[in-house]
Amino acid sequence: MSIKSKISIDVNGNVVLEMQGGFDYEYSLPLNTELKKLMDKHSNSNIIIDLNEIDFVGSSWISDFVQAIKDINETRGNKVKLKNVKSEFKRVFKLY
Repeated sequence: MSIKSKISIDVNGNVVLEMQGGFDYEYSLPLNTELKKLMDKHSNSNIIIDLNEIDFVGSSWISDFVQAIKDINETRGNKVKLKNVKSEFKRVFKLY
């Protein structure tokens, strides 16, 4: 399974990270590291993670991802928000 991303800036100055592919444990640490770097680089912007093209979310990955978002939202001035979360993933995200 592989994952790809595209980074852009929207009209409001938010950093939009469009994700494509599948999330599993293999990608949790690299993605969390890149999220923190993105937050440092764009410290005055919110980060929007668009999950429209995600077709798989592994349960072992999701807890690390949700914890990273919580940590970032609690300790930095900018926020991470999720966009286009598919219904089959919403339940899993809400559990964490």
